[in-house]
Amino acid sequence: MEKPISITATPESEYEFTGWTIIGGDVTIENPGSSTTTATLHGSNSTITANFKQSIRSITINLDRFYSSTSSTNSGKSYEYLTVSSTDCSGIVCRIYGQTKNDMDNMDEVSYPVQIEQNQKVMYAYSEWETINQDGDTREKSATPQSFDIIIDNAVVLSNVKSPSGKQTLDFSEFDGKEISGIGYKITFQFTPHWE
Repeated sequence: MEKPISITATPESEYEFTGWTIIGGDVTIENPGSSTTTATLHGSNSTITANFKQSIRSITINLDRFYSSTSSTNSGKSYEYLTVSSTDCSGIVCRIYGQTKNDMDNMDEVSYPVQIEQNQKVMYAYSEWETINQDGDTREKSATPQSFDIIIDNAVVLSNVKSPSGKQTLDFSEFDGKEISGIGYKITFQFTPHWE
């Protein structure tokens, strides 16, 4: 008489069970959608396997942008700050990239030197026009943020994210309420401006 045997599928960290598959032979699985169930093998060469998929974790990331109320009197420099935070997880880093430009319209993509760790208030972007006299040639340069990555626990989960409207300069206000799926995460952004 054929007897059912107990089977259990245990997912690795960050994975979830999705069901059983009969690879070969004649098998009856009592509950194919349950990670713990019973299977009855009706033949000696019957094979079943457990299926898993990477878990998708839903989190909210808060983007708080701070504007300087004294920027207009500070030599024309507009200082802005950003913090990145979440109550859903820790270990979040926002890495921002941009370009430099001179008056010959020569664009060189560079890694914008800003990495914002969770709950850290960092100057992330400013328009700083600087006149450089070099061999009789006057040049002006500025730093323009254009895209960002989201890193969680040292793993890049979102990469090269740009303003949803398509504008060249990164505008975090456009991400308010926006949901973006990344590697293992579904991220909803909340943007809040502050004046200092």
